[in-house]
Amino acid sequence: MKNNKRVIFRCRLLHIFPCVLIVTLIVWNSVRAIDGRKLHKSSDAHGNIRMAYHLYKHNTYSYSEQEDKFEPTAYREPGYPTYLALFFAMNSKLRNMNMKAIFSGGDGLRIFRYAQLPILLLTVSTAMYLVFAVTEKISYGYPAMLLTGFSNSLCTSSYSLDVEHFAAFLVLCVSVLLYKVLTKKSKRYFALLGFVLGLLVLTKAMYMYFIIFVLFSLICFARAGLLERKQLMRGITILAMTYFSLAGSWMIRNYVQFGRFYITERGGVVLAIRSKYNMMNGKEYFGSLLYWTPDNYARKKLFELYGKDALKARGVLARLNRNNPSGYYMLGRAVRTRFNEKHAGDVAQSDREVRFAAGREILKHPFRHVLATLPFAWRGLFIEKGYVLKWPFSVAIISPVGVSMFYFVSLFVSVFLCVRRKMWELLVIAFPALYLYGLNSLVTHNIPRYNKPIIPVLVVSALIAVHCARQKRCAKSAPGKPRTRTKHRRSGARSVG
Repeated sequence: MKNNKRVIFRCRLLHIFPCVLIVTLIVWNSVRAIDGRKLHKSSDAHGNIRMAYHLYKHNTYSYSEQEDKFEPTAYREPGYPTYLALFFAMNSKLRNMNMKAIFSGGDGLRIFRYAQLPILLLTVSTAMYLVFAVTEKISYGYPAMLLTGFSNSLCTSSYSLDVEHFAAFLVLCVSVLLYKVLTKKSKRYFALLGFVLGLLVLTKAMYMYFIIFVLFSLICFARAGLLERKQLMRGITILAMTYFSLAGSWMIRNYVQFGRFYITERGGVVLAIRSKYNMMNGKEYFGSLLYWTPDNYARKKLFELYGKDALKARGVLARLNRNNPSGYYMLGRAVRTRFNEKHAGDVAQSDREVRFAAGREILKHPFRHVLATLPFAWRGLFIEKGYVLKWPFSVAIISPVGVSMFYFVSLFVSVFLCVRRKMWELLVIAFPALYLYGLNSLVTHNIPRYNKPIIPVLVVSALIAVHCARQKRCAKSAPGKPRTRTKHRRSGARSVG
């Protein structure tokens, strides 16, 4: 028995070195990419940093561009700005800077970019842990670390101070906790799941309705015998209490300030933009599939079929161009501008009416809306550009179509295998990815950036699919042995094999 423990300890010790090496490479690669470049004028980071600045300096969530005027707003979710505000408290150099100095591209932005490293390392570690927990093989944890840590999309989001990489960590945590809830059935995992779901809503409002999907799934799993009735009722109560303690407190704050229970003021304009895109004609519908494919051949084919001026002012696909003043994107934004002018600064009331106007327009053409979901689902696929390594030598693997298609094919393959083999404990890992991708395809214009938070879940799903394929091949190569399924020692949950 003692000899076995020593062997296990030595095996675990041997894995420390490659893990430390990979983490060192990821950190060094990230540090090499951090510099003092200014942020793009249209970057969401400007708003996030302004909210963090006003939160630390004036103890209020404000989107104001002026340092001496800081009226409360609910334009953006408070989760990520709160994280950034912590670094004002921890760094004396930041505390002495004003907004202009921070946005100048010097030490201020560099400090904020360094502050993203803990998020990246937490995401990498969580991805490795989840893959190891599912496959029970540490060898699958290494590619999980590499694919997540060197993800070009996540790293770009991190350097740009966008919210997506922060949300990616929380989305991955939801997958871990859903898996733990079904395998361990412990009260603390229900509580943690509710807490992380609430924090995710305060980071990305699109997850506001995910709790309904989660609760419905838990009820279905209980009916399938994976949860006892007492465990289910107790767990749902704990989950709901922790969830609403976070999300509900922000909604109450907005009701006190603006007279409406809501998370953010941006939901209306997203729906309005989508309602305009629903009016695409036949050429625009099929042309959008080529236009939204990030591939040189697709762009060449688009110009061959629709002309070199297809995307210019008088071209047949001009309305697909986001920069065209008469295009669908600008027309959708114009709806919000019109209602903002009508209500003279009452943004909450304006956003409510924008939602209603967009909803009415969608209900007038429901078939068009459903039909438009296909090209938008296609548009949202291409979220991973590839991988970039800048140390000790430069390597760039850039293939948005190839990498993204591999990830999504792997996702649906792993979902199919889990349903076919009734491995419900593994199916829940994919739930956050399926939810966000499906909802963005259905109700938004689904630019790829919206789906970046699901990249770590796609990495995990891809490795699970590869493991399943290898297990199946090994089973076929040994026809004399009956196929068995191993079980986790304590939980009784099926392993992938």
